[in-house]
Amino acid sequence: KEIEEVNDVSISANKLPYIELESIIDLNVEDDEVTGKAVVVGKSIRWSRSSMSIDFKLDRRPVRLSDFIQ
Repeated sequence: KEIEEVNDVSISANKLPYIELESIIDLNVEDDEVTGKAVVVGKSIRWSRSSMSIDFKLDRRPVRLSDFIQ
């Protein structure tokens, strides 16, 4: 069975508020379709007196030099 590649991923966390946009992170999860490197392309932080949650939007497409050259 061929694994379909998952390029757009969303995750939630209650730590890691200092990860910046365009950071490369390594996802280590049980789902082989999601495991691997991803680039942070969006981030939102919500907090209250007793908790904080962070939502990240990730892109798993390979980063190419041409993405940064105009």
